[in-house]
Amino acid sequence: MKSLFSATGKRWQSLSLFSRNLVINLFLGLSVVFVLWLFSDSPWLMEMEDASMDWLMQINENIIPSIQENNIPPVVILDVDDKTYYNWGEPLFTPRDRLKNMIAAAVNAKARLVIVDLEVSQKTPVEGSQLHPSDQVLKDYLENYIIECKGKIDNCPTIILRRTFSTKSSPVPILRTSFLDDIVTTQAAPYVQWATAQFYPAGDQVVRRWRLWQPACTPYTQPALVPSIELLAMAEINEGCTATGLQKALQSFQLKNCHDKYGHPTLPETFEFCGLTVNTKDGWGLSRRIMFRLPWLVEGKPPTLPYVALDKNAVPTLTIFSAQPYTESPPQASSEELTGSIVIIAGSYHEMDDIYSTPLGDMPSAIIVINAIHSLLRHEEVELLPIVGLLIIVLFVAILSTLFEIFPFYLIMIVLSTLTIFVLLPLTMIFFHYGMWLSFALPLFVVSIYQVIAKYNQSHVPHSPI
Repeated sequence: MKSLFSATGKRWQSLSLFSRNLVINLFLGLSVVFVLWLFSDSPWLMEMEDASMDWLMQINENIIPSIQENNIPPVVILDVDDKTYYNWGEPLFTPRDRLKNMIAAAVNAKARLVIVDLEVSQKTPVEGSQLHPSDQVLKDYLENYIIECKGKIDNCPTIILRRTFSTKSSPVPILRTSFLDDIVTTQAAPYVQWATAQFYPAGDQVVRRWRLWQPACTPYTQPALVPSIELLAMAEINEGCTATGLQKALQSFQLKNCHDKYGHPTLPETFEFCGLTVNTKDGWGLSRRIMFRLPWLVEGKPPTLPYVALDKNAVPTLTIFSAQPYTESPPQASSEELTGSIVIIAGSYHEMDDIYSTPLGDMPSAIIVINAIHSLLRHEEVELLPIVGLLIIVLFVAILSTLFEIFPFYLIMIVLSTLTIFVLLPLTMIFFHYGMWLSFALPLFVVSIYQVIAKYNQSHVPHSPI
């Protein structure tokens, strides 16, 4: 054993200084990668990556990739803003007859998809047991819409309604009953469907993720599974994908029973649908990271309506109109922008209490949904194969080692700063789309720091007297 160490030591000493530094740098870089992999599910590492990705998203704020290149329809929001809400006399819910008019305006304009991000589960209070007249108007419209669409040759735009859950304590979420339950059933698909909009604030109360779907139970203790608005929207928008296909893909995740929280079947390790692959065993489970690019606040204040956000090719990506003109029948404003768009009917008025903190500031639920839909359709969380990531790290460590070998110590800080600005930072921007940039930046940073220390020590080694 002693002779083995001796032989190894001699071989090590026979290597050039550059070769020894390269081996040490590779060891350090790959060790960091191993540590990151080992603790990938640790809260401290996840929080570190979240904070760093927040910063990158703030840099990318309003830098919106081409929606045409990604086959993403433009989005139009009909916003029940403060002015509209107060003009209505501050009702408990958006009047359902006005909501029906907004849905009809989007449908008649041939919208690509209609999303209702408003409460439609609870009844409007009224004396007696009958349904409030405005609730009945909405129910009749949706019922007739389903019947008419089933008899049409042309496709009708899908209407997605937001499903909410009871606040009652339960091992699993319980669906809140709705006056629309008897018409929005599985037979109503794909024309009218339920979906959820569930966001999960982190410890700092910042929303960064949403849940892809929610296993739940009906009030009658029957298992149910509700997809997220974002996932259902992806199924409706992507060619070759359908809501029916999504329901089949989600069958494995439905609860076995509603009696306890352990009624879930053994989950598959991955969920695959329409180009989306999800590792169900990772640290965040079935939650998905939102890659925010579209903010809501303009100079710290809600935008003045109408508001338009453009992508990098100056194509309107998001347009926000006040809902008021579209609550009349016929609409008192042009519906041209609604044609071919994802139309979201939502509210941002203060009393709605539907504003959340995000890495790009406060946002109403609808803007978060848009960012999440864009994240899915751009596939921004696609992961590289591990071997590809390792090869990239080895390549950049070799480049760093060579550059540190060429430059003298007094230029090291300039070189390091230049590398950070023109190499490491762009590298993190590229791999930001894969949600794994920290795995590249941190190993290179550690190698750079080691090289600076090594160069400093070499430059201060006292010369032996002659």
